[in-house]
Amino acid sequence: MVESLGQLAKSIEGLIQKRPEYFVLLVILVALLVPFYQKQVDLSAFQYIVVFSIVFGGSMLWLFTMDVARGRQRLAGMLEQVSNKVNTLEQLARLSLPSSRITLVEGRRQELGQYFMEHLFSSKKNVDIIAFTGESLTQAIDKMEEDSPADFQRLLDKIVRGGFILRILLLEYPLSTLASNNDHDSIKIYWQHRARADERGLEGFEGTVKYVKEYWLSFAEKLKKRCEGNSPTGSIAIRYYRHIPCYAYLRADDVISFGLYFNFKKGKESPNLEISSRQNNALYVDFHDDFKALWRWARDNSLIKFDSETFL
Repeated sequence: MVESLGQLAKSIEGLIQKRPEYFVLLVILVALLVPFYQKQVDLSAFQYIVVFSIVFGGSMLWLFTMDVARGRQRLAGMLEQVSNKVNTLEQLARLSLPSSRITLVEGRRQELGQYFMEHLFSSKKNVDIIAFTGESLTQAIDKMEEDSPADFQRLLDKIVRGGFILRILLLEYPLSTLASNNDHDSIKIYWQHRARADERGLEGFEGTVKYVKEYWLSFAEKLKKRCEGNSPTGSIAIRYYRHIPCYAYLRADDVISFGLYFNFKKGKESPNLEISSRQNNALYVDFHDDFKALWRWARDNSLIKFDSETFL
């Protein structure tokens, strides 16, 4: 009995602390019911029910008003917490994080000619390229040679006299060779797959590969003529790699642009992304290291090499 009374007292105390309005309503109801129960009030049952209903209804309206006010306070507190968190995240992003680690360059792989030219002329030291066939770059420079001879000569001078270094890695095309090994077999399968995905057929690829080779060999001859008997300060080299390509790659000084190769989509239709070494980006280091490893591995598989050593 004592324990029950103690628990009742604790319950009433908790109710008073948490919801005092309910305790007040309970007191009012008891004050109304006890006199009627003990027949201390000279009212008929109907009159008492009316009085009780008015008091109870007014009390419920009061409780509802209190709940609405308390709900508004809770909502305001929640909104303030959310606002504080958002402000904290904004401050953290502005102060601690780089503004952009990876930038999506919309539609640039559809306009690779212009994109290559921008980097070739804007970069001060070197450009590294990993491509599938090298068709886009070759077409861009070929078109520039025809439409803007002055810009073409400026590119030659940039390599011959400006100390500019251009390195290009292209996928080896072994379909016409008789040699058969694991590397060549896997590359053959990949070329066949790309021929179907790009809807051009193997014959179309063979024509593209031939065009690219012939153009860059003639480009090297133009460089030699531009040297006029002097040793070049820059260099250009094209090598072939024998790995299944995962991405197209262009590094111009401290900016890397890359586009992924999807299995059932043309390369030019895939997105192009950019990262910069100035953002302390580990992905930049990974891409650059991958290029250097491929370049070293392909050193004995070159199309052209034009520098002061080979020229002399």
